[in-house]
Formats: sequence, C-alpha cells, structure tokens
Amino acid sequence: MERISTKNITVENKNILLDANVLIFLFWPLGLKGKEDYYAKAYSILKRKGNRFFTHHIVLSETYNRILDNEYRNYCNRNTYMNKKEWRNSVLGKEAI
Repeated sequence: MERISTKNITVENKNILLDANVLIFLFWPLGLKGKEDYYAKAYSILKRKGNRFFTHHIVLSETYNRILDNEYRNYCNRNTYMNKKEWRNSVLGKEAI
C-alpha cells in the first residue's frame, strides 16, 4: 500500500475515526520510528485543520489486546517462557496494563 504524503492532507472540520493501528502508533511506542513519526505528523495536521477525533469501544478493546500481546511477546523474547495467563496475572503483566 502506498503511503499518502502528509503534504496532501486537505480534510478540514470533519469527524475522524481513529482505528487500532493509529492509536498504537500515536500512543504506544513500538520502536517503529518512521511510522510513529508519520502518524504523529498526520494527526497534528488533521488536528490543526479543525478535525475532531473519535474511536469506538471495540477499537479500544482491540488496541488494548494488541498492546498486551506485544508486551507479552517482548517479555517472552527477553525472559524464560511463561504462559500468557500467568504473565497477565504477574506483576510485570499488571504493570503493562
């Protein structure tokens, strides 16, 4: 998929739905600097143009679950294996929440 240039953003005074990908790239650093910078710049431009942002509780649930999955994978890559339910109930899992 071709990335849209932030120079071409012309949307003004509209309602913008933020999906899980956007929320993650804006508010949960994953170390993907290029994508995070792109989403932050696009968000800033849209906000400056008077757009209003909203999301849906299902999108928030998806975002939450994807962030937890990512944190769990990061934990497993750095530590000995722990099943997901045990990790979620551990101090580290609760801190991720």
